[in-house]
Amino acid sequence: MSVKIEQAFILKTFVINESDRIVVAINEKGQKISLVAKGGNRLKSRFQGKLEPFSFVKLDYFDRGKGGLNSLNNVELEENLQKWVKGDMKRFLALSFICEVADRFVYEKEKNPKLFRLIKHVVDSLKENCDLKLGVSYFCIWILKLSGLLKEIDEDIPCLKEVLDNPLNKIDCKDTTPLFNTAISLVLETSDKPFNSATMLKTIF
Repeated sequence: MSVKIEQAFILKTFVINESDRIVVAINEKGQKISLVAKGGNRLKSRFQGKLEPFSFVKLDYFDRGKGGLNSLNNVELEENLQKWVKGDMKRFLALSFICEVADRFVYEKEKNPKLFRLIKHVVDSLKENCDLKLGVSYFCIWILKLSGLLKEIDEDIPCLKEVLDNPLNKIDCKDTTPLFNTAISLVLETSDKPFNSATMLKTIF
């Protein structure tokens, strides 16, 4: 057993009993990790307000290696995006979909720091008023590429090559709709399970 302190992005949390909560996050190494926050579901928990999805945090946890679920020891909140999405359904759905896709295509124990950097780049760009459809499209295409699932690209799709060649703030895409529809379709076709936020995301955009 060893103690690890890592920066991470929280994808989701869920309750496992009346007092404890599971936290699923992507750490700075690009691994998906699942941690149990003992007492994390109590009103006066020391984790109160620090385990929200869409949050960048510093996690302090016990790594048990191959045996058992790792225990969260402490968490330091670095940035919570709940205020950024509050009252804005498009922002909420964009981040919800990004978290769902990351949860589906990032695996535990597989290290790829580029995955964490991708999330940070997209989230930072969205906060700087990057077009939401462009941000979601960029994330979908790049996570498929980094996961080895983007086999071919249709160069007739506007801006698709730009997405693969440039950071978000360098992409000049006048009409993001074709790119957005293509990116969403690629993700849906690659996954064997539906995404809860996909239908509403496509409807509201």
